[in-house]
Amino acid sequence: MKKSVLDSKRETRQAAKTLLGSLSPEENTEKSARIAEKALSDPALRAAERILIYRAMPVEVQTQSIINRLRAAGHEVFVPVVIPKAPDLAVARWPQSETAWEAGPFGIAQPRMENTETLDPASLDLVFTPGLAFDPAGGRLGYGKGYFDRLFRKTGDTCQRIGLAFDIQVIPQVPTGPEDVAVHRIITETRSIRCSP
Repeated sequence: MKKSVLDSKRETRQAAKTLLGSLSPEENTEKSARIAEKALSDPALRAAERILIYRAMPVEVQTQSIINRLRAAGHEVFVPVVIPKAPDLAVARWPQSETAWEAGPFGIAQPRMENTETLDPASLDLVFTPGLAFDPAGGRLGYGKGYFDRLFRKTGDTCQRIGLAFDIQVIPQVPTGPEDVAVHRIITETRSIRCSP
């Protein structure tokens, strides 16, 4: 009997979580630093003014050094915000004050929305996205909530979607369905993969 896409996604997610959990904190830090250097030298950054980038969970590619350097270089930096019971992510400007943050639903700090400027996703130039697994065609497997796929559908045609991943997260083929949106590029610690979504 053929497996459903949902079953395949569930199995792939579990395998990816196990692989990510096998990286030591030191390996994560070292590989994340190499990914950050590649991301910051990516040609797509030259034309990008408004950039969305995630704050990482401990097992993900760490993004704080990328965020710091983007802000120092004068880019407009935005972060995704999960609003409880809302189906979509909000796009919030990076707050100037450290007191403007609160714990989000997944334990990741996110801006408090009451005094935060938001942006229509159609105005983004580039999105750095997390994921559990990616494939060379741009397939991306997230955590199963569909937040980034829905966000990608609202971005403009010229917005670049770049996945940040460790080499161990790039697999031959990610199970995908019609609701999944591919990335244009994947940056790992050893390579930059140009995809054709």
